[in-house]
Amino acid sequence: MFLPLAIYFLNTEDKFLILLRICILALGILEINFFLSNILGIGIATYKDESVLFGEAGVNITKDIVIFIVILPFYLKYEKHNTLKIIGSFLLALGVIIVILGMKRSAILALSAGFFIYSLLTPYKTRILRLTPFIVAFVLLSGPYYIPIIEKRFKARQERVSMTYNQLSSSEEEGRLLEVQFTIQQTFGDSFEKMFIGYDLFLKKQFQGHKRMLHIDYMNMLGGAGVFGLTLFLYIYWCIWHYARKIKKTSQPSLAKNEVYAVICCLLGVQAFMSFGGTMQGLDLRGTILLLLGSFLALGLQELKKENIVYES
Repeated sequence: MFLPLAIYFLNTEDKFLILLRICILALGILEINFFLSNILGIGIATYKDESVLFGEAGVNITKDIVIFIVILPFYLKYEKHNTLKIIGSFLLALGVIIVILGMKRSAILALSAGFFIYSLLTPYKTRILRLTPFIVAFVLLSGPYYIPIIEKRFKARQERVSMTYNQLSSSEEEGRLLEVQFTIQQTFGDSFEKMFIGYDLFLKKQFQGHKRMLHIDYMNMLGGAGVFGLTLFLYIYWCIWHYARKIKKTSQPSLAKNEVYAVICCLLGVQAFMSFGGTMQGLDLRGTILLLLGSFLALGLQELKKENIVYES
């Protein structure tokens, strides 16, 4: 429901700007939560390493942070107040460091993919070039404070990789490759019914006798809904990309429509990579991305209205 609600209600540029500011406020709250958690020593330690705490929400807040910081380059252009732009730039640099400290592979890959896709497609590449040196300088200059922590957390995470089913002793153990192997075998190794509609309950918290669910969204869909369900799942995001591309191609080329298309592709890339770490266990991750996708589609439609064009899907 987040996608159609955003398209329907966020139908003016003022409402869209309010949403962006709310996202930046949420990013600030998440980063403050991170620092307070480490200053006060309150929160959940992850990967058997207590050098960094992420509050009661755990390391998964880095996924939320990724969603908000990938839209920051667009926000910095769209925002009219210089003070908010400075705050946004500061939050962007801090967010990148927090995501790296989290050592969440899906979050780091999603962040990298999102910025790469946006950098390729945005018509404002010079703005990216101007902003990049400041962010890189901030990350490098502060490196001595967090690089030793990253090395420690990397070693701790290496010790948690499970290569056999017997090694999966808890939901915190690493076993993505095993999950993929098992799901594909169960789906395609038996009857047509299992292949078409799935073989198990969707998001079932039971895997090979252990209390854990499949982490990868694609495997969750394949195991719980079969090839048919996985195809519909991917088709939704294809439709979003298709409509965004159609908006971009309609009428005369414009920087605004090209920029909207770049951000939508960026968010789709973030979702694609983040799905390898799981985004179906709650509404915050997938819901936030769909809300933003709907709002950017609505902004694209607003650009068409300025050109006096009626969009037909």
